[in-house]
Amino acid sequence: MNRTGTIVAIVALVIGLLVGFLWWGTGTQRLEKQLADARAATQAVGRQLEAAQTEAQKAAEKVKAVEERLAAVEADLSRERVQRARQAGKGRK
Repeated sequence: MNRTGTIVAIVALVIGLLVGFLWWGTGTQRLEKQLADARAATQAVGRQLEAAQTEAQKAAEKVKAVEERLAAVEADLSRERVQRARQAGKGRK
């Protein structure tokens, strides 16, 4: 009886150690998968950031071109106003 109890205890201990070892391994694999997912997400966010920065740069260039065009139109308008004022002044004399 004592001998079978010892054998059962040893077998239970071995089974417990085996289950614990397998369980421990799955936790490590799960953490490695989470790390890989986090790295992939970081790379995806980096690509999105680069795309957003490129779009922002293009938008800034368009704004600058529109501002330059607006300045040119305002200068033309100012010259036109001065010219019409001169012509109106000549017509009154």
